[in-house]
Amino acid sequence: MLTDFGLRAARTTNQDKVNALRWKAPECLQSGSEKSPPTVQSDVYSLGMCIVEAVTHNDPWTSFAGPRLPDVAVKYSLLKKHEFLQRPPAFEDDAQWDLVMKMCAFEPSERIELPEVLESLARFANIESAQATQWGNDWRWNKTQPIDGRIE
Repeated sequence: MLTDFGLRAARTTNQDKVNALRWKAPECLQSGSEKSPPTVQSDVYSLGMCIVEAVTHNDPWTSFAGPRLPDVAVKYSLLKKHEFLQRPPAFEDDAQWDLVMKMCAFEPSERIELPEVLESLARFANIESAQATQWGNDWRWNKTQPIDGRIE
């Protein structure tokens, strides 16, 4: 598995186990008989949350204008309200945010498959590489041309 948070948590403190819930798929946060062991699809969800962290430079579910959302509120939003986090301002490109949304669908069966994720990430990397060549070293700051890496 790509990111098995169950195994990671087994080697860490109780506080680390609690904090990891921001990256865990909803089905892995359930309690009792509804709780699911980690799967490839739950890893896809976790990878999506890692992408959120990489783009925003913050833990997932951290408010853009205020404090970090408490873990209990994250769990409530996911499990009771079936709500995902709002699009962070750092996601300026629709195609990249669409990928995260497909990776983090509430139902595992509705999540994009891992090979499609990898293809999309490779496409984004190729586009950014081409833009870097075209625009020079300051390509990341040049927002005059959109990234055309839409997911079908």
